[in-house]
Amino acid sequence: MGVFCFIKRPGDRKKDRRTTDAAVELQRLGIEAPTGDAAASRVVHINPPPEATARTFGTNSVRTAKYNVVTFLPRYLFEQFSQVAYFYFLIQACLVWWGTVSPFKPFGPVLALVFVLVVGALKALAEDRRRHIEDNHLNNSITHVLHPDGGTTDVKWKDVKVGQVLKVMSDEDFPADLLCLHCDLPDNVCYIKTTNLDGETNLKVRRPLNVKGEAPQSPQEAMAMHATLACEPPNSNLHYFIGRTVVQAGDRRETVAVTMNEILLRGCTLKNSGFVVGLVVYTGPESRIQMNAAAPPSKQGSYTRFLNMQVIIVIVLQILLCAACSAGALAWRENIGKKRYYLALDNTAQGNYSSNVAFYFVYMITYWLLFSYLVPISLFVTIEIVKFVQGNFINNDPDMRVEGTDDWAKARNSNIIEDLGRVAYVFSDKTGTLTSNEMRMRAVAIKGVPYGGTGDFRLEDFEGKGDAALKAFAPRLHSAAGILRRAGFWDEAMNRGGSSPNLLKLTRTESNTPPETLGLARRGNEQVSTRELLLGHHVMDFWTAICVCHNLIVEGHDSTGEGDFRYQGPSPDEVALVEGARQLGFEFIGRTRSQITISFQGHRVTHDVLVELEFSSDRARMSVVARSPDGTIRLLCKGSDAVMLPRLRAGTDEKLLADTQENLHAFSVKGLRTLVIATKVLEAGEWEAWHLKYEQAASSLDDREARIAAAAEQLEVQMELLGVTAIEDKLQEGVPEAIETLIEGGMRVWMITGDKQETAINIGISAGLVSDASRCLICNAEGVDAASKKLNELHDQLRHQHGGAPPAPGGSTPPPGGRGYQQLSAAESAAGKTASGGMSDGVSGSVSGSVLGFNGTNGTNGNGALAKGAARHGGRPELVIDGATLGFILGTPAEQQLAAVAAGCASVIVCRASPSQKAAVVRMMTQYEDRVAEVGARTAWGRWLRRYRRRMAFKMLSIGDGANDVAMIQTADIGVGIMGKEGRQAVNNSDYAIGQFRFLVRLLMVHGTLSVYRLARLIRYSFYKNIALAFLLFYFQIFAGWSGQSLLDGITTSFYNAFFTAFPIGFFAVLDRPFRHLHTYVRFPKMYNVNNPLSVRTFWKTGVLMGIAHSAAVFFIIYYSSVASDRDSTNDLYSVGKVMFVALIGIVSAELGMLARFWTWEFSLCALVSYCLIYAYLFALPALQEAFDSKDPATYGVAQQLFGSPLFWLQLIAVTAVCVGTRYLDRAMRQAFYPNDQQIVAEAEKLPHGGAPHTATRLQRLSSAQPPKRGGTSAIEPLPTSDSRMQFGPAALTTKCDESGLRVTAIVPEMLTSVGRIHFKPSSAVDHNEQHQRASAAPSLYGARARSFY
Repeated sequence: MGVFCFIKRPGDRKKDRRTTDAAVELQRLGIEAPTGDAAASRVVHINPPPEATARTFGTNSVRTAKYNVVTFLPRYLFEQFSQVAYFYFLIQACLVWWGTVSPFKPFGPVLALVFVLVVGALKALAEDRRRHIEDNHLNNSITHVLHPDGGTTDVKWKDVKVGQVLKVMSDEDFPADLLCLHCDLPDNVCYIKTTNLDGETNLKVRRPLNVKGEAPQSPQEAMAMHATLACEPPNSNLHYFIGRTVVQAGDRRETVAVTMNEILLRGCTLKNSGFVVGLVVYTGPESRIQMNAAAPPSKQGSYTRFLNMQVIIVIVLQILLCAACSAGALAWRENIGKKRYYLALDNTAQGNYSSNVAFYFVYMITYWLLFSYLVPISLFVTIEIVKFVQGNFINNDPDMRVEGTDDWAKARNSNIIEDLGRVAYVFSDKTGTLTSNEMRMRAVAIKGVPYGGTGDFRLEDFEGKGDAALKAFAPRLHSAAGILRRAGFWDEAMNRGGSSPNLLKLTRTESNTPPETLGLARRGNEQVSTRELLLGHHVMDFWTAICVCHNLIVEGHDSTGEGDFRYQGPSPDEVALVEGARQLGFEFIGRTRSQITISFQGHRVTHDVLVELEFSSDRARMSVVARSPDGTIRLLCKGSDAVMLPRLRAGTDEKLLADTQENLHAFSVKGLRTLVIATKVLEAGEWEAWHLKYEQAASSLDDREARIAAAAEQLEVQMELLGVTAIEDKLQEGVPEAIETLIEGGMRVWMITGDKQETAINIGISAGLVSDASRCLICNAEGVDAASKKLNELHDQLRHQHGGAPPAPGGSTPPPGGRGYQQLSAAESAAGKTASGGMSDGVSGSVSGSVLGFNGTNGTNGNGALAKGAARHGGRPELVIDGATLGFILGTPAEQQLAAVAAGCASVIVCRASPSQKAAVVRMMTQYEDRVAEVGARTAWGRWLRRYRRRMAFKMLSIGDGANDVAMIQTADIGVGIMGKEGRQAVNNSDYAIGQFRFLVRLLMVHGTLSVYRLARLIRYSFYKNIALAFLLFYFQIFAGWSGQSLLDGITTSFYNAFFTAFPIGFFAVLDRPFRHLHTYVRFPKMYNVNNPLSVRTFWKTGVLMGIAHSAAVFFIIYYSSVASDRDSTNDLYSVGKVMFVALIGIVSAELGMLARFWTWEFSLCALVSYCLIYAYLFALPALQEAFDSKDPATYGVAQQLFGSPLFWLQLIAVTAVCVGTRYLDRAMRQAFYPNDQQIVAEAEKLPHGGAPHTATRLQRLSSAQPPKRGGTSAIEPLPTSDSRMQFGPAALTTKCDESGLRVTAIVPEMLTSVGRIHFKPSSAVDHNEQHQRASAAPSLYGARARSFY
């Protein structure tokens, strides 16, 4: 057995030579290239002919780890120094060795850089070690290489090579991509589980190579084959495979097309199939699963962008300081220094150049090094660690785990974790994202007449099966089936596969025609009507199509087809339909490679499957051509009404079409998913002619899929309509409450789905996106002009209803910039955005109850979701647009007009949308917000700055669960994948993955807000402490003749960042939080993204100017208070420097303590130890230097001198009193008289009865309750700690949480909603027992004990 394979890759001479050899080899063997490009083909032989050249290929070893022992150091350093900040620090670490210009000894700055690099390296090694462990486990797994005699040898996966034939046993994973040659099961099929590949749990069918008359019947025969496989080069396509196998049997040569149905992909598992034999085609990195393991698109967090800009500005500030100080040094030398002869500044020496230009630039370098502490070197590695830890908090949050499963949330891209707290738009898929993807058949319509779906009947809850279930589901169907059996037509219809062509065309309009006229002569004594006989035949047609036209397999039945079993398949819709049919007595028993067995009311027949035309998103339908036992050939087809209805027979009864349209509408408005079922009887000649075309298309390797689709188009026409199915996909638990909370948090929620418009609207009502269907703005049009005209009408309608609609950007009137639902208010404009990137107070800072509150009239929909009414959206309507209209608009000038109208609506539903349109919608709104931000800017710089602020404050989030959502997920700023039942493509391309939609609330409200809170304060504080140190050195230059002399030695200044102040801020950044209990964020959703804690203004105020001010206080108080006192004097250079250093550490530590809202023992201990270590350090450093015989006058003896001086302690007290005292008074006054929302809620959380009465109104507003009414009172009271349940959502004001200790009693009349109780007390008296009982009755959305992971 020999193997060779070639792939053409430009730029690689060796591979170019091999690909040329591949082309020559194919030509010599007389094999047509599989892709039209012989050089880009892979050729694999089984028992190669003499003229074949055996070549080897890469191993099957897979490595996901980034580093190894040799590459770690160079690659890691290259990655770090590729970043601007680290390259900046590297330059400084090199310049510090230039003793002439450096104010420090080199060891300190170098040690600081090394420390930061080592910390980052340890983090990288820890992450990479896990990858190495996983790689070793996988590469050393065992598989079995098959020998010609049927024996096997165990080998490790990493030793598998292309061209080997493997024997894989049941429940084993496939070690490489294999071509299936032989299956152990009698029907020559195998079942595989693709969970590791795409996340789907249903089994799929694979078949061995279809060699006519020569199919191997044993492993030995498979090894004896003489065959050559020519296939496409390695690629990432999981759904299609292009290949051709040439089998040589003596003088006869047969060419067989190879599709994905014969390929067993690496990572899949063989199930219930004994064993299979397969030829290795692709190995290791070239297997499909590995080529799909690409990382998600690189995205940069908003704070990273902000930090990059501010670092540039700070560096500019540093350059200006250096330039000013260098000018001062030059001026001092020329005007003062040269007059002081003892300084010898009039003599040329190294560092004192006679040239003023040289002198100036040398001092520029000196000051550059002296002021290098303006940029905190420890900040960058600290941010990485904090984001990594915050990501682990998400990964291990028990409140974001689906109960009973192992689906934990996953933070796959912690780089953008702060953006979770800045989301303004949520674009959501429907099926599997908002709904549970658990399909149930609810109703059917046969020949225009609906059956089932009445009342509260649920087929899955009915205990009986067969006749009993059919009678309960639809009595008329039960009666018609019984009549058909008693009349003697049942067996005949079963054997024929359904009705005759003449009966298929008939509808209930022919019910008055005598049966004999229609060929339905009575065969018994029972009097039957034509209507019932026709219905009986149509029932047979309908359920035959359901039970034959599908891709399901049966798992778990015995050899007789009896016993308990279940259906497995790629489509939940198909499973629901066939499960429903089974319960009604129309049962799919099993299938083989070419046959399907069904049993209707106990009568079993087997149909030969001739051709299966698979479903695809482009075709939107599936067809099966089957031969019934009597030889009748039928086409059975099902698909969406949009593609099926135009393919019906010309001349189909108009009333039937009208009734069907009515059925589709009726099912859709109930939120049911619909499929249209059709069939056609094929004459033998028609079938043979078409089948010849199909075989030619199927055996072609050039555009094979397109040719098959073209052949299917020719067959799937002139079909007879059978009926419609209606399937229910229930909303996931907590979806209405979650959407309500997101909306109350200021986010706009869009639902983008491929369903019909009526279905989408109904789901929108159930989910809380639509308050009143009659108020929806419908945008449907048949062309570009009509779409533009419709948008103008909607724009005028909005303007008429609300006094001003947002015009498209570029219009004469500036569009509003608020993110709340007051967008249409004429008073709001783009100027509503604050300079800090936050939002206008009318939207976020002070959201009034009339805008986002309830109107006091709550109801429930059919699914128990809250019907909030128009008041929830501030009276704004909802917009519904279909995919066809969207296609006319996208890419035209009307696109921004649509965005402006959508921005003026409370929510938007897009139906019948394609995957590309989903992504286009996200881009459209992103561009619209950019253009809105530019309004009013007169310069290019102004426009850029406004766009920058918008991108900081407005983030787009897309969430979905299927492969059709990948484009949308990758386009958005944040992509969230749902670990659902449509595979793992969405998760694999997402930034974050969650188990259910409701967890999005906790992801954004808790983890997102915490990340914003922590990282913003980390960045501000890091710059504050560093700028304070740098300006301490700057102030000294005023009194040092601008000489560049440092107050401190290099080691001490380096330890300031890397040791004394690094660890407290690290603990702060991973542990601090504004509230004791994190569920408070969810209970008060209006606090989400209300302001920007890291605006340019706050950064420069608290991060820069405050550092400059505190540095000035430290320097000047200590400088002017240091006096001579004989031998105990502490006014020498290094003593004064150490006093200032100790005082500065104390002040920045106290500032961090005041900044912290939640003092954990870890943080408290770390802050205390870090401050106290400075005293030990001042003794330890000179001792170490003395031990190594390297005494430094800057440190030796200074500690003893200082600590023994009362002046030292008095100076510390004085500086601390000034700096810390003023900051404490400032914060106390602000919190007492001007508290922000977080402080109000935190106060209410801590105090026994929720704080002062005047805070109740503010708490009410933040928690989305009804505004106060006359005569009502409110109270904030503690909860009993015995009940651990927590309520969720904006209306959950009386909910219970054993951790929060807080209950807000709303001041609205008593009403009961699906979320919980909101009750009213006419007096200040509070009945705790009554409230406890009511709160205990409220169900918990999370379903388990609500607890904080932190």
